[in-house]
Amino acid sequence: PEKQALARYAASLIQDGDTVAIDASTTCLALARELAKRRLTIITNGLDAALELRNSGSKVILIGGYLRQVAGSFAGPLALKMLEGLRVDQVFFSAKGVSLRDGFLDSDLDEIEVKRAMITSAVHVTALMDSSKFGVHALGRIAPLNAVHLHISDEGLDKIMERDLRKHKVKLRIVKA
Repeated sequence: PEKQALARYAASLIQDGDTVAIDASTTCLALARELAKRRLTIITNGLDAALELRNSGSKVILIGGYLRQVAGSFAGPLALKMLEGLRVDQVFFSAKGVSLRDGFLDSDLDEIEVKRAMITSAVHVTALMDSSKFGVHALGRIAPLNAVHLHISDEGLDKIMERDLRKHKVKLRIVKA
């Protein structure tokens, strides 16, 4: 229910006609489901998200590369090359974890590179992080906290973590599940 609540709120931030990029996370898959009836251009490296959107009114651009079977995502040099020339209105992503010191973290280095490229391509960057991800560490850094314009999380977020994030000037939106 948390991921659906985050996705519902994120979808409300998107205007018809926007170009958005979404990663291959399960939270962004929930966002793809929310966007299925919208008229957008949606760029994703997520196979499941692309399949979810195949009958939508949107133009769907599936980033190429090698298929990471376990995650159902595309990554590698071809994916990065494709993202290199693109500019999107908004990017939405998730991560394995987030910490005050290290920012957004993930465990797959190829996936990290794709998320970085998506962030670089965007005018506005939104992190969709359910409360279980805060304080979790992983192998590599996607981006620092200040690379993201809006952090969307659920009401399960620890109050001390919420206070610390706000103290670090993080724009945080808490949604009800």
